[in-house]
Amino acid sequence: MEKNKLTRRVKDTENDVKNMAISESDCEGRESLTEKNADTWRVPTRSTTKTSPDEQIKRLRIMFESVEDMLNSPEYDKDLQDELSAACPNYMTVFLTSKRDLLRNDCGIVVTGETSAGKTTLINQLVKKKVFVTSNLAATGTITRIRDSEKMAVKCYTKDETLKKEEEVQDVKKLRSVIKGLTDISKIPEDLKDIYYVDVYLPVAISKGNVVIVDTPGIGENEKLDNILMDFLPHAVSFVFIVNAKNAGGIHEDRLSKILKTIMDNRENMPCFDPREVMFLTNQWDIIDNDDPLSDDDEDDEIEEDDQQTQTWKLIQSKLSKGWGWFNVENVFRISLKQVEKGVSNFFTDEYRRFETLLKETIHKNENKRVEFYYRFLKDFIRNAERGTLARLKLLERSEDEQQRIMDQNNAKIRDLELKCKQSKKELEIYKTEITSQLAEKLYAYLYSSHGREEILNPPGETKIWDVSYRSVGQEVQSRLQSGINRWCDGQEVKSIIEDADTKIRLSVNDIESKLLEIEIEMTGLDPRVEGSRVILGLGLSLGLLFLPFSIVLTFVFAVVFAPLYIAWGWVIGSAGVRKKADEIYDECLGKISKLELQESFENSFGVEYGKVIIRIFEESVPKVIESLLITNKKLLVEHKAIKQKSESFMRLKGKIQKIQTATENFERDFERLHCL
Repeated sequence: MEKNKLTRRVKDTENDVKNMAISESDCEGRESLTEKNADTWRVPTRSTTKTSPDEQIKRLRIMFESVEDMLNSPEYDKDLQDELSAACPNYMTVFLTSKRDLLRNDCGIVVTGETSAGKTTLINQLVKKKVFVTSNLAATGTITRIRDSEKMAVKCYTKDETLKKEEEVQDVKKLRSVIKGLTDISKIPEDLKDIYYVDVYLPVAISKGNVVIVDTPGIGENEKLDNILMDFLPHAVSFVFIVNAKNAGGIHEDRLSKILKTIMDNRENMPCFDPREVMFLTNQWDIIDNDDPLSDDDEDDEIEEDDQQTQTWKLIQSKLSKGWGWFNVENVFRISLKQVEKGVSNFFTDEYRRFETLLKETIHKNENKRVEFYYRFLKDFIRNAERGTLARLKLLERSEDEQQRIMDQNNAKIRDLELKCKQSKKELEIYKTEITSQLAEKLYAYLYSSHGREEILNPPGETKIWDVSYRSVGQEVQSRLQSGINRWCDGQEVKSIIEDADTKIRLSVNDIESKLLEIEIEMTGLDPRVEGSRVILGLGLSLGLLFLPFSIVLTFVFAVVFAPLYIAWGWVIGSAGVRKKADEIYDECLGKISKLELQESFENSFGVEYGKVIIRIFEESVPKVIESLLITNKKLLVEHKAIKQKSESFMRLKGKIQKIQTATENFERDFERLHCL
């Protein structure tokens, strides 16, 4: 039942995909693969033609369809299905879901922010039309997806993407009215209360092709709206967070932290999304008056040296560095959407143009990530799906005694491999502890060193600590200490340690892959390695350890520890007095940080993520492959004669497999060539 439902949904999606057809001539040449070859079959020479991401997706679709045809063929019997299920539980559901997601082919630009920050105005600016109505009230829990189309129309779907309503319109005014009726909670008809997605079709320059602008409900209004954002974020290729700069910096670190946790929990399922590329639009700079201070407190009649815009900018950077572990000031934009609408030419509108340029670059770059993600999935799936058939084909060439001997050897190798996996897992877990200890030692030494103190208290481009007002020095020292820790965690020394950790785990994976490969070649007669290819088996994991935001967990710990330092400490006269007090506060902060706490912080950030990779490899991926090999091996021993009698059936499957293999290996070679040039 589930399979039929998914099949129907895939077919529906296929009907909506534009320009996905590919001529039969693209498949010519795949039929000519020689049926009989040497003991180890290898694929033909690769094509030298460069292809675009759209063309690559077309080729992937054909490959998915070829695999689906093989799985649905009568020759792919229950024994083969059972062996595939061992390696990939619920394989048909998983396969059809991935195919459906590929055909959707949406590159989502997720836009979110707090109510009144200017999110709707930004959406209107991106589509170059005023089709969305601005409001200071939180919207209904509806996600609006804006799609490029020559015609204007609206389609409404439930959360499971059942179409509830569609309407084509002729002008922008009517389109705006329809959208308002579907997103304003006070206007939604009773029979449409369960809509979750509203798809808006209209000509959008920035959304050409498969780019979709996703307007999510404002965060922080209530838990339901926050959960809607969290559900959608894992599918994003770009994330734009808009805040009100006038609102004391407009950043709520706790809300950012919640988003961060979602990202960390879903990283392996987010093929395109790179948190280092998140863009923060700080809006309404035109109404920040430099004549008005941030605070009405004029105690001591002190005149702050910085104007309000400078103070606001510093506050925004400080909050982002605390709340967003991948903070990059180049991805923070100071804009005035009001001035952009009016066509004003100034710094704030220049910043908006810089934002649009970066957004386009991010979209283009992430299209390739999406292609690679689904190709890696498909290649892994194909290897598991074809293994049983290829092993039976190889058996047809052997006598029963020879097959018995080889299977006994393979069983012994599999048992050795199981022991090797346990040993590697244990070694890596010990190594993980060594790394967290090493990171803690090095950070602790840096914080207490004279050059570390100087770099933290007086970073390049910042006001010297002794020139900060005495009323601000306490907060400034804490902010600079946190920023300094973030910089150190993002520095070359830490990156080198993590690169070593990445290499260590990859070497373990490569060792296991080589042993699995040896068994597989013996069973199937097929060497899946491609000359010049970096990939051996479908285990090829995107470890992404350099993605880890080590400073995030440290931020949470230090924010709690530093809170008691916000105290009145009296009057200080002169820069020497400020410097002395800054040193005292710095020492007091360090006194609250132990090596053990640092190690626990690294364990809770790096350690957790490194542990996830270890589990994914040694408790999930490898055991499934081993179980599938054992099942195949056992059936080959028991059913030798029966398999011989079904030789014609397996030869028909062989033809399908060889076509799939040819397309797969040619695709990988073309893809690697495209991205190595």
